[in-house]
Amino acid sequence: MSETKPEHGLAPNRVEGLADAVFAIVLTLLVIDIHAPAAHSTGELAAALADRWPDFLGYGLSFIILAIMWFGHRMEFHYITRMDRQATLLSLLFLGTVTVIPFTASLLERNIRQPLAVAIFGMNLCLATTLRCWHWYHASRHHRLIKRDTPEKMIKTVRRREIMVPLLYLVAAGLSALSVALAIVVYVTIPAAYVVRASVDPALEPAFEDPKSMK
Repeated sequence: MSETKPEHGLAPNRVEGLADAVFAIVLTLLVIDIHAPAAHSTGELAAALADRWPDFLGYGLSFIILAIMWFGHRMEFHYITRMDRQATLLSLLFLGTVTVIPFTASLLERNIRQPLAVAIFGMNLCLATTLRCWHWYHASRHHRLIKRDTPEKMIKTVRRREIMVPLLYLVAAGLSALSVALAIVVYVTIPAAYVVRASVDPALEPAFEDPKSMK
């Protein structure tokens, strides 16, 4: 990967590469935690797999959420041209919370009916998405660290969306005290709604284009 030197500040390439490596490792760790059952018959195997539904739920949910986080992070770095110390620190803190997700997902899978385990998973997601929101706000405020021609409408749309996500995870974590099932439904709904909304929002179209062509 070639490293483009910014006019002022640090080049973003190193942080971007570190993030890709962290996400690759974390996504791999999710499936390592799922252990294949041993059985002596088809019925026994089917029953054993059915008993592991919390593992499959935790894996699928965590994988989708992490994939969205990775894509969002990559999208931001299409526009970020340099990094200052605060942006670097926020990126490292964000990646730190990402590395905890396999643990909190495992905690959820093994204690699917325990409100505390469900809440801890949600608080992990809330903290991770809050840090990513903070990072984008810091980078995009007054175009501090991003390309000057980045559309203002897209910047504001991403900010609004990223503010809502951690708030929703916080609400879901709180709901676990009342209903574990309801909290899990909200956890599933948040990434699904985020993907659908982002895919049809015209304000985000520039995010799927090469910013070098936007001159």
